Amino acid sequence: MIAGAVQNIKNYFQRRSIAYSKVFDKQSPFTHDVLVDLAKFCRAHDSSFHPNPHVQATLEGRREVWLRIQNNLNLSLEEIYLLHRAKQLQEKPE
Repeated sequence: MIAGAVQNIKNYFQRRSIAYSKVFDKQSPFTHDVLVDLAKFCRAHDSSFHPNPHVQATLEGRREVWLRIQNNLNLSLEEIYLLHRAKQLQEKPE
């Protein structure tokens, strides 16, 4: 039963990884332009600190989207699964 659930999760991540790679096709001349625009908008290479906590929360949300895209484009399925498992373990109450 657990093995089946693990396989279902891995299948989900595989389908999602394929979807990201299709949308962000590295062969497309437009992919680079979109990723550059998103990197700037999501503050991929800048701090998201802002003295106003509401603005900072917005900037952190943008950055989180950038990190999700990058994870799905640059990590192996096994690495994505391990990140998912680590997050689940952190969220369990003690």
